[in-house]
Amino acid sequence: MNKASMFGVLTGFALAGAAMADPVVLFQSALGDHPDGHARPPGYGLRLDNMFEGFGAGGTTTFSFEENGARVVMKILDTTGDGNADAINISGKVYGGQDSGSGYAFGEGMFRLDFTLAMGVNTESNGWTAESFASNSGVMTAMAGNGDLLEGTTFNFYQQSDAMAKDFAILTDQHRFPGFAGHVGRGWVTFNSDGSNSRGTQDFLFITIPLPGSAGLAMAGLGLVAVRRRRMS
Repeated sequence: MNKASMFGVLTGFALAGAAMADPVVLFQSALGDHPDGHARPPGYGLRLDNMFEGFGAGGTTTFSFEENGARVVMKILDTTGDGNADAINISGKVYGGQDSGSGYAFGEGMFRLDFTLAMGVNTESNGWTAESFASNSGVMTAMAGNGDLLEGTTFNFYQQSDAMAKDFAILTDQHRFPGFAGHVGRGWVTFNSDGSNSRGTQDFLFITIPLPGSAGLAMAGLGLVAVRRRRMS
């Protein structure tokens, strides 16, 4: 093998290694229930009305990010190594079910949540947004102990992207929470894979709760914001 060919092989290995490198976490935070959710009580950070409609249990359906052992973490990720935010991941365990007014009815239990915004992520002066793409999507998975659902039952959902849709936003703008210093997250989702509106209300509405030792990451994430950056992945 000549030197040029060897260089090409080594370069290929280097590029493959870079592509497989773990994303850099620019910012991370635990998430909590927003105090001004319209369907409270119970408190929630995610509302997925009619999620159980296929089981004959439609109506208001909410999930807490804090109660009964729930724990959700958000990460702002640089997936390309250029120092800019490219993806937002929200994952962890949530507790909830069909809303009975003061508690839960059908489907009450713990669910594993994994939702990723990997298209149209933008860095703003006071946080991040993600433009409306149905390919930004997630899944809810029933965990053990649910009296109505088999463990592993999944429910897919997508960022709403029709004409009614708004950008997903995670901003320090006190959205419906006057005086709050952290980020408030909100964004419409749907059960329809084409991004069209589904019946009822399906949306995120949460606040950030700093993780122990995360201040440095928070400052690093915000320090990257000098001007608004628009990215179409």
